[in-house]
Amino acid sequence: MRHIVFYVLLAIVAFGGMLYYTVTKDLHFEDVSASGTKVVTKLEKSKSYINVSYIKGTTHVVHSPSISRLDNSSYLVGFFGGSREGGKDVKIYASIFYPKQYSYHIDKSLYSSDANSDRHSKVLPILDRMTLRLESKHYIAKLGNPVLFTKGDMVYLSVVAPSFGGWGTARIYLLSASISDIKDYFEGKIHKSPFRLVNHFLLSSFFNLSHLVRTSPVELDSNRTLFPLYFEMGRKLPLLAVLDFKLNISELLRPTMIPYLLQPSVVPFDKYSCIVAYRNGSHVANPKLYLQTCQTHNGTLSFGVPYESAINNFDSSIALFNLNHIVAMVYNEVDNADASKLSTSAEKNMRATLSLALFDGKDFVKVDTLAYRPKGHASYPSTITNGDYVYIVFNDSDKSIGVISMNTKYLQDKEKLVSPAPAPPSP
Repeated sequence: MRHIVFYVLLAIVAFGGMLYYTVTKDLHFEDVSASGTKVVTKLEKSKSYINVSYIKGTTHVVHSPSISRLDNSSYLVGFFGGSREGGKDVKIYASIFYPKQYSYHIDKSLYSSDANSDRHSKVLPILDRMTLRLESKHYIAKLGNPVLFTKGDMVYLSVVAPSFGGWGTARIYLLSASISDIKDYFEGKIHKSPFRLVNHFLLSSFFNLSHLVRTSPVELDSNRTLFPLYFEMGRKLPLLAVLDFKLNISELLRPTMIPYLLQPSVVPFDKYSCIVAYRNGSHVANPKLYLQTCQTHNGTLSFGVPYESAINNFDSSIALFNLNHIVAMVYNEVDNADASKLSTSAEKNMRATLSLALFDGKDFVKVDTLAYRPKGHASYPSTITNGDYVYIVFNDSDKSIGVISMNTKYLQDKEKLVSPAPAPPSP
């Protein structure tokens, strides 16, 4: 009982001390049409294309993947691995992924794979808790939820790490490494991970605890970044931080006061509007995915009222992306029959099916099943787009990281299955 009282009081203090920053003016999303570089590939763009490959874990458990661009032909895939989630031996690992359409460029002596398939480098550690402890001068109990993103010639890695207790006491740390140093590390030219600590986000004036990340940041104009996070203790609320060009927080937003809407995934429609999807942490009471529109007006980001999707969500992570103006979602599908059987005492695997849905103007509509693991799970997706392709990484039953590649034509073919719906109300 004393432990419960302690954590309740800690949540009240941490939540009440949450900092708010000066409103950032002239806020707009980066031009969606310019966010990916058009590149010529060996594959014919007129043909529908989808492919899957796997990065095999080198530890007992691998989990929570993230993907970021190194250049137009290679991507860094990060994840955590160890004996179990939350174990002291957990490290952040990574592998360089070369999609099939670029694989003929690379040195076959370094990356062994069939010439007609995707290629992956060896898996190497890029961060451990003792290194973060040394650089931050904080006691680090464990690591989790790596999120990668690229700005210019640098790759940034955010991780969550508590000093005591569970994830509800975690802080957010930001590290960086140059793209050239990352490539040198994976090619054996340097023998120590190049990632170094650059920031420790201050989000509360008291304990600065219970803030976590999972979903990918979104580029804003003026070299700024919209950084999704969430408050874990108590009512569990989503937050969006605006990072300036130095990656310091200039604004902290609460898109909604509805509790238990976690891990906001944000994707712009264009320069002035976007949509947000939430992981539903109160799924037993109401097992629905929640969506929310947002737009910039006079340089200020405003949010509509969250509304229920027809799609269920049972506390499962999701990912949104916009590939050449086709907005899509990767999520764990649970049909209504299974939803009606859910109880807190007997919950079947709700993450066995990884599905793809397209936005019809109001809601997302399922168009395909990407992976099905009846005795495991296919979960925690993360995505990145570049030119004509989207790349989706996911946790494949804690044993490997799946990488799905698909092109615009594939989505256009699936788009024919979706009927346009009236647009939701504006904020």
